[in-house]
Amino acid sequence: MKPKSARHPLWPALSDQIADRTDALLRAARPVYDWVMTKISTFTAANGRHVQKVVTDAGTTGFVDSGVPVEAMPGFLERIELAERENTAETRRVLDEADAKSRLKGA
Repeated sequence: MKPKSARHPLWPALSDQIADRTDALLRAARPVYDWVMTKISTFTAANGRHVQKVVTDAGTTGFVDSGVPVEAMPGFLERIELAERENTAETRRVLDEADAKSRLKGA
C-alpha cells in the first residue's frame, strides 16, 4: 500500500464528493425509513414467534408472522386496507337497511 503522501492528488476532492453524496442519500432516505418504522413494529408473541405489527394510514392494525417476507408487506397492507373499505361499505349498507326498516315501522 502506498503511503498517504503518495496518493493521487485528486483523492481528497473525490473523497469529499463521495461523502457529500452519501450524506444526501441518507438525508433523502430518512423520511422513508421513519415512515416505515411508524407502520411496522416487531415483537415476540406469547407463543415465542416473532410478529410484526402493521398499522395502515386509516388506523387498522394487523399482525403478521415474521416468517412473511418483508417484500410481501406492501401487498399485505393493500389487502388490509381493501378489507377495511369493504367492511365499512358493508356496515353502511346494513345500517342503511336497518334505518329504512325502522322508518317503515314508524310510519
